[in-house]
Amino acid sequence: MKFILFFLVSSAYSLKTSKDVLRIMGGRNATENEFPYVVKLVLQKLGSVQANIFVCTSIVLTTTWTLTAGHCIASVDQLTDSTSMIQTKLMLEYQSTPKSESAYSEILSTALHPGKGKLANDIGLLHTQPVIFATYGKISSLDYTTLNGQQVFLVGYGMINENQEEASPSLPLFPQVLELIVKDCPYMTLYPEVCFAPPCFLDKHKSKALCPGDSGGPSIHPSGVVAINTITDARDCGMYKVKKLRRDRYDAGYNIGTATPLSPFIDWISSVIQSEAV
Repeated sequence: MKFILFFLVSSAYSLKTSKDVLRIMGGRNATENEFPYVVKLVLQKLGSVQANIFVCTSIVLTTTWTLTAGHCIASVDQLTDSTSMIQTKLMLEYQSTPKSESAYSEILSTALHPGKGKLANDIGLLHTQPVIFATYGKISSLDYTTLNGQQVFLVGYGMINENQEEASPSLPLFPQVLELIVKDCPYMTLYPEVCFAPPCFLDKHKSKALCPGDSGGPSIHPSGVVAINTITDARDCGMYKVKKLRRDRYDAGYNIGTATPLSPFIDWISSVIQSEAV
C-alpha cells in the first residue's frame, strides 16, 4: 500500500532552527512590483524588529482586508501560547517601495470560515490597519472545476533553491514563483481542493516542489487568484531538507501540491469584507 505523508505548509511548524525554514523549490524570484499584494504574515516581538517569526504568506485584497489559509490563523494561537512570556503583535510585513526597508501593518482581528475543519474550508481573513498599494489581489470568478490543464503561478515567501543542494538561510526580499498546471487530485485530501503538476516541458535536471513554508500564498491564473496554497507531499522536500526528487516519480502527471480553491468562498469573502467588522 502506498503511504503518502502530507503536511500543512505553514512556516509556523518549521521554525525550530533557521535550517528548518522551507521554501518553494526550483522556482524563480519574483521581479519588483510583479506581485506587490503578496505579503508576509509575521509575529513581531515587541521592541525587536529583527526577531519576527514568519508565519505564512498572505494576499492583500483591499486596504484593510487580507486573505490567507485558515490553518495559518490557527497556528498563530499555538505560537502565541508558546511565547506567552513575550509580548507579540500579529503583523503584515511588506515592501512599501522597491528596495525599501520592511513596512508593517497591525492585524486588528481575524475571521475563519465558519465551516473550517482540520482539512476542510481552509480559508481565513485578516482585518488590518490600512495597507496602501497600487495593485491589490483580485479573486478570479472562474469556477475552479473548469481550470484543469491551465497554467497557474504559485507564489510564496519561502527560500528558493536552484541547485537542489543549498538554500539561503534567510527569507527573500521578494516572493518566489513556481509555474505549474492545474490537474485532477489523485485522492481527496482537502475539501474543496485543487492539485498541481509540473508543466510538460519540465527540465528533468531541475527539481520543482511546493514545500512546507508557503501556506496562504496565491495560485494565480490570468483571470486572478484561484486558490491558496495549503498542502504538499513532504517526501519531495526531503522531510524538511533540500534533496533531489526521485526522477522516476517526477513527471507531468505527478501531484506537487494541493490548494484550497477560492470560487466556493467568494460570497463569504465578500460578506465579511463588506461588513467591515469581524
